Amino acid sequence: MRVAVTGATGNVGSELVRQLCAEGIAVRAVSRRPRHSTHPLLEWAIGDLAAPETIASSFAGCDAVFLLATGYEGRLLAAAERAGARRVVLVSTLAAVSRPESVIGSDHRRAETAVRASALEWTILRPGHFASNAAEWAPQIAAERRVSGRNPDVALPVIAPSDIAAVATRALADGGLRDRSPHLTGPNAISERERVAVLARLLGHEIAYRRTDLTALPAHAREIADIRDDPRPLEQAVTTTVREITGRDPVSFEQWARANLDVFGGVVR
Repeated sequence: MRVAVTGATGNVGSELVRQLCAEGIAVRAVSRRPRHSTHPLLEWAIGDLAAPETIASSFAGCDAVFLLATGYEGRLLAAAERAGARRVVLVSTLAAVSRPESVIGSDHRRAETAVRASALEWTILRPGHFASNAAEWAPQIAAERRVSGRNPDVALPVIAPSDIAAVATRALADGGLRDRSPHLTGPNAISERERVAVLARLLGHEIAYRRTDLTALPAHAREIADIRDDPRPLEQAVTTTVREITGRDPVSFEQWARANLDVFGGVVR
């Protein structure tokens, strides 16, 4: 079996490449900035999701395709069908159902509709807020030892990219999630204040939290901020889906932070 992984250097894509290879599945990793690898199961291909014509040839000989929602799903799905692929896994977002009226939600709903209308077996993953979004704080932590936000005590069940990749691996490898759209979360809801406290403890220095006004943000960024700072009940709900599919507990925010402490200037131990 061979899987084409688009966005292969991203948070989820890079984890997916690693996990698929660990399971003995051949991977064609597609990225604008391909990496060097000597792994016998891994080959890199140059391609840009914003230019589907640069990716289509990468699907040749692949049984399954991993896609991100980009607005070009129709052309990519058609290319996958022509190449003989039989399965697709799309990473969408919970906002497709929790905020269908938003730009983010409606864009992802269109991507989901395109996947369902294709001739491929499909699985659509709907993760909530990513644990790795905390990396956005890194420059401010390094420069000022503080984090800015609007609502520090709202808790969200943030999910590690490795857990999204683990579910995607199962869907791509055996097709057991065919025609399913699982809602993926971390193991528990944790507030921004608590996430900052975790980082401060792991880094060994204080990190202040400063309330700020985010109304000047662009529309797309404001929508993301609204999900983070004023979540709807579905966005705060904790699911057991990761454990049910993978057989193990999802990664906690602290586990994710400890494994990625170098992002914040710390030493991974």
